[in-house]
Parts: sequence; structure tokens; C-alpha cells
Amino acid sequence: MKTFIISGRYYGDKCFPGLNDLLHEAERHPCAYNKMKKDFTMITVNAIRRHLKGYKAEGRVILHYTFGEPKKGKIRDYDNIVAAGRKIINDALVKTKTIVDDSPKYLAYGTNEFEYTDNPYIKVVIEELKD
Repeated sequence: MKTFIISGRYYGDKCFPGLNDLLHEAERHPCAYNKMKKDFTMITVNAIRRHLKGYKAEGRVILHYTFGEPKKGKIRDYDNIVAAGRKIINDALVKTKTIVDDSPKYLAYGTNEFEYTDNPYIKVVIEELKD
């Protein structure tokens, strides 16, 4: 198993935007959404490169996510966090060629866990499946 962590406040007091934030940007202007997604994909790509150092999964994987949300402030619903976070991170995993593709052929859905912390983060554990 391999692990990488995206740590920090990149979106206000949170690590990443939620689905509602992405949709708001898309309604505001398509270019604003594209810029936001691109920016957060690059944050993820940098974390992948820093922690995984060129690791490439062989075959199908399952991803285990832990979302560390801020203790203080507005608490977001889990689906809002997961939808945006997983989309951005899965695309970054494909972009870095850590996984072949994010289709079901190469990626099982995986798990989501949540905790509340002073320092927001997203931790991703990549488990290779023996199909």
C-alpha cells in the first residue's frame, strides 16, 4: 500500500472545495470552474510526486480516503466533500500515471472516512488489488 497526503488550507479554512463550490464556479463562468479544477489538480499532482516518487500501480486499485475537515466553522455534508475531492484526486492520479485510468476497470470505488482536526488534510491510501 502507498499513501500520500494533501495538507493545508487551500480553500479558505478547508483543504479542498466541495461539490457546491465547484458548481457555483461553473455557474459563474465555465473558465472559472476550469481554473479552479486545474489549480486543485496541480496541488494534488505535487503531493503525489512528493510522497509517491514515481510509483505506478500495476493493475486495479482501491483508494481509501480520509478527509480531515476543520473543527471550527461550517460543517459540510459528507457527499459534498467526497464528490469534489475524489474527482479532482482521481484525475490527478491519472495525470501522473500513478493509475492507468479512473474507470471501474482500473479503480474500485473505495472507502471514505472523516475526522475533524485543527489542520485540514486529505489522506489517500492506494491498495493494489489482486484480481
